[in-house]
Amino acid sequence: MGVVNLADYQPQREVLERKVASLDDGYMRIATSIGRLKPKLKLAGREHQVLDAVIYCTFGWNKSEDKVTNTYLAEVTGLDDSDVAAALNVLAERRIINLRKVGGFKLVSVNVSIDKWVLSKLPKKSPKMLGEITQNVGRKDVLGWAESPNTLNSLTKDNINTPLTPQGESEGQDEKSPKISPPDYQNFLAVYNQVLGDRLPNARDLTDKRRKGIKKLLSRLKTPTIDGWKAYLQAFADHAKPFYFGENKTGWRADFDFMLRETTLVGVREGKFAEPGGDQ
Repeated sequence: MGVVNLADYQPQREVLERKVASLDDGYMRIATSIGRLKPKLKLAGREHQVLDAVIYCTFGWNKSEDKVTNTYLAEVTGLDDSDVAAALNVLAERRIINLRKVGGFKLVSVNVSIDKWVLSKLPKKSPKMLGEITQNVGRKDVLGWAESPNTLNSLTKDNINTPLTPQGESEGQDEKSPKISPPDYQNFLAVYNQVLGDRLPNARDLTDKRRKGIKKLLSRLKTPTIDGWKAYLQAFADHAKPFYFGENKTGWRADFDFMLRETTLVGVREGKFAEPGGDQ
């Protein structure tokens, strides 16, 4: 009889390879000021992950910016595509990264002007009012920015209990509109520069013509405030063709005065500036 070894009947143990970080595998150069400021950022977990991925895609490869997709960053971070997209928007809104769309890709980079970083979380926007049209996810439905029809005489839960007309006033007399303080026109220039200033010429001078243009455009927005203006600019930034950002034969680019045109607002609402077959 042959000699039987017990080892022949034991399951083979899997050899686990130990992974040890080594500079021989590569390293990245990152400014000390960024490394010192980054721990002070009040970010959600997924936002920290996406920021680290952006740093890896740029500084990790000795590049100032990189062309990526949500899917690629999802593979790097282990997040879902939708979580990546939401985190990118937060980081860009807080000026921690620079983000712009180029065709089907996104061009990302770390904002090296760290004095512009917003370290704390931005305040949440006020909830939508009852009956206000909201933008559907996945659709470029911005018709809600148009001025809503007059529903003064419509029967809603808000006016069912309308008090009786005071004595001495006729029933047909219109109620006086409350006085609205004039907008901070300089703030409209600042928001334009924040949303589009890295892709279009910066707006610096507040002329009388621009004041009148801002006032006229506000009357056409669903939300006639600085938030409505910002939403309009962001929609143009997200969906307009590269042509409007200088990718044409003459190098022409849209500017602040172009965004004040009523035809531009109508074009954004109707999707006239978007690429054919692009995001809807």
